[in-house]
Amino acid sequence: MFLTRDVIHSGRNLMAAKSRTLLTMLGVIIGVMSVVAVSSVGKSAQNLILEQAEAVGTNIIAVLPGNSGEGEMPPIAMGIVTATLTEGDYRAVRALPHVVLGSPLVMSLESVSLGSVAKVSSIYGTGEDFPEMLEMEVAEGRSIDAREVGAYSRVAVLGSDAARDLSPRGSPIGKFVRIKGYNYQVIGVMGEKGGGAIGMMDDAVFVPFTAAQKFIAGIEYLNAIRVKVDDARNIDWVKGEIEKAIRRRHRITDPVKDDFSVQTGEQAITMIVGITGSINAFLVLVTAISLLVGGINIMNIMYVAVRERTREIGLRKALGARSRRILFQFLTESSLISFSGGVIGLALGVLIALGVDFMALRYGLTWHFTVSLTSVAVSLGVSIGIGLTFGVAPAAAASRLDAIEALRYE
Repeated sequence: MFLTRDVIHSGRNLMAAKSRTLLTMLGVIIGVMSVVAVSSVGKSAQNLILEQAEAVGTNIIAVLPGNSGEGEMPPIAMGIVTATLTEGDYRAVRALPHVVLGSPLVMSLESVSLGSVAKVSSIYGTGEDFPEMLEMEVAEGRSIDAREVGAYSRVAVLGSDAARDLSPRGSPIGKFVRIKGYNYQVIGVMGEKGGGAIGMMDDAVFVPFTAAQKFIAGIEYLNAIRVKVDDARNIDWVKGEIEKAIRRRHRITDPVKDDFSVQTGEQAITMIVGITGSINAFLVLVTAISLLVGGINIMNIMYVAVRERTREIGLRKALGARSRRILFQFLTESSLISFSGGVIGLALGVLIALGVDFMALRYGLTWHFTVSLTSVAVSLGVSIGIGLTFGVAPAAAASRLDAIEALRYE
């Protein structure tokens, strides 16, 4: 009975000062909104990346330059260039039993122009197996063949988005795109693929890796080697054989001194989960700091409320109200403020996440709206906790007021 009466009385006090109550809630609203939106978008992005990695297949093995420990990011992922992989390494790996497809990889970011239209695109120097290995289909024309790889041919296959951007008024087949001062004849356009384990395929330009080495990147090494194994059960065996083959070629006897890394699809997925999970947790932690600011704001405003209502507190005590009732009333008010702010923030956070979901779907991403019930429960629980935690000091100050002194307060 007393609990219900105090909650109703606290609600009336807050409604009597709507503007101040709303401003007091603002910190909690922003904090909860940020936490819910960031955690939702982060989880959805993580699911998108995992789906794309799994779509490539777990029977893909990547050989990367530079040594990295178990579960660690390879040096190339951190922008460290290591010139240890060669075409000879690729040939040795491609010839291993159970390896059915393979491709060297040379990557660069360059300006690509067709006539008066220019754009910056990712350039992928690849082999003839690359489209089949990543299950990409040619929508128009054809893909790069082995003869063109061996002849350093300046030919190009455009991703679907790159083709639309560079040739908006018709097919680019037979036309020439210019990259680093050289012309490349467009021989094909790929079908839509979306994001992949190594980047956005639809906006890329594919050329023979030999031409990419000689005319674009000006290097003799490879950025990566990717191979596909006939059966996932043979992954571990093939991985071991790859390590042995490259160690023999590089004359390495101690595995600790490896100048390369071999990663399976499962390892890549595990690493992606770890990295994206850590990033998401960090972003949530940063946005949660605003909840602390909201709590401090609640405490300040409640101190002001205590001073303004000193005579009211004195009158209630003179009429027999106990200190714990005064304490409970002010704690109830601070909790109502923070909980209401949490509910509003939760609703706004979900709306922001839905907006991101709408935009992602509009741009063709396979985005799945995700809001964790745990994050919702934690956000509301934390918002109530903030009201109780930061409301204790003002409420205690109110409960300790002497009735006579409070009635005399001007």
